[in-house]
Amino acid sequence: MWGSGWSGLFKGLVAALCIVSIISLALVYFIPAPPSKVVMATAFKGASFEYYGRQYRDIFARSNVTLQISSGECL
Repeated sequence: MWGSGWSGLFKGLVAALCIVSIISLALVYFIPAPPSKVVMATAFKGASFEYYGRQYRDIFARSNVTLQISSGECL
């Protein structure tokens, strides 16, 4: 089927490489990476919820995720 000797081995390796690359491209397309920026709504400035939002911003920063805090003003 594939041949014998080095040519058969080469054809098998090329086929395996093509299959692995197709599977990896499909996974990247159908399972994208999580976002690197998140928006969190908190209460008005000076409230305890804003304090906790700032703490979460520091926690997210450790994982290289930007947390944008949106205060509770009308949208």
